[in-house]
Parts: sequence; structure tokens; C-alpha cells
Amino acid sequence: MPKYEISEITLKIDDKNILITKDFYKRFYNPSLAYDSNFKNIDAFFNNNYETVIVLMNASDGAGAYPLIMLLNKNEHHTFIKMSMEDIYFNFLTN
Repeated sequence: MPKYEISEITLKIDDKNILITKDFYKRFYNPSLAYDSNFKNIDAFFNNNYETVIVLMNASDGAGAYPLIMLLNKNEHHTFIKMSMEDIYFNFLTN
């Protein structure tokens, strides 16, 4: 059983409340949301046309932690990319 679950994600772009259903994020357990001046576990920024908020965070499924990229879209068609630590390591080696 996960120790923590995300209870709600709310997003507002251009005075519009963007619907993000629990079905979208219900499997992202034990999110690491700590943020201070020395260390960040979560970050968010807009893409170039301000239609998508890109959220970078860490989560865990009990078997291990993983980086997670959520793409929260103004058109409410959200998606995510769940990576493994091997993916990150491989990308660093090839770049």
C-alpha cells in the first residue's frame, strides 16, 4: 500500500479551470514534492505556446522511485511519461 497519494491536481490557465480527473493521476504514488532553495523534487513550466504545463516530479510504486513527466494540456487531453532510472542514465550517456 502506498504511504501517500495525490488527492487533487488543480490547474488554471487564462482564467479557465482545467479538468484533471483522478483517473489520470491515481497511479502516481508517494510523490516527492519537496522544494527548497537547495533541492527540488518537483518543477513546472509552460511550453512555448502556453497551451501545456509540463510537470517534472519523482514518484514511487513501492518497487522503486521513478521520474515522471506530466503534460497537462489546456484542451484537457493530458498525458504522462513514466521513466525508469535506467532511461535517465542512458540519456545522459548518449547526449
